[in-house]
Amino acid sequence: AAKLLDADMAALYRQGDGRVTVEAVWGLNPDAVGCSMPQGHGLAGKVLRDSAPAWTEHEARDVLGTRPNSPSAHARAGLAVPMLTSGGDHAVLAVGYERPFQLMPQHVERLQAFAELAASAFANADAYARAEHAARTDALTGCRNHAGFRAVVEAHLAREKDSRMPVTIVLLDLNHFKAVNDTHGHPVG
Repeated sequence: AAKLLDADMAALYRQGDGRVTVEAVWGLNPDAVGCSMPQGHGLAGKVLRDSAPAWTEHEARDVLGTRPNSPSAHARAGLAVPMLTSGGDHAVLAVGYERPFQLMPQHVERLQAFAELAASAFANADAYARAEHAARTDALTGCRNHAGFRAVVEAHLAREKDSRMPVTIVLLDLNHFKAVNDTHGHPVG
């Protein structure tokens, strides 16, 4: 997004629990990830409140929705657009400029189009992760199934091969374990 709009910085925010949290940054201090602010603050807060793009072309300490001592405090202009993530969460994609920058309607359109593509990519990544988890996990117990077990063992063996650190595998077969599950339930088992 930053490269598309010749911006100096970019941030992705997600709304939840009455706060807006930085999920990812580019061109900013990585320590900003995980920082949060009350809903309604900064440009990101305005976008979430109004469900519409917002921008500023003036000297602004909270262009990307952060405090005066934040890594983006030196931003002088910014643009932010809403995103709807795969889980139905509301998010904001914002870009900022360290220099005066005149924002035009085409900048808003480009960032909105990019945000839609990014939201689709996030949805695909989430769906893939869920499918991969389901393929390697027993739905009843939440434990790894045979495929998940094999993947972990293969990863450890590959790491052992590279590091020459020994790997030990212990398998237990407990007799009559079904009785534990039947009596106390699968979570206890």
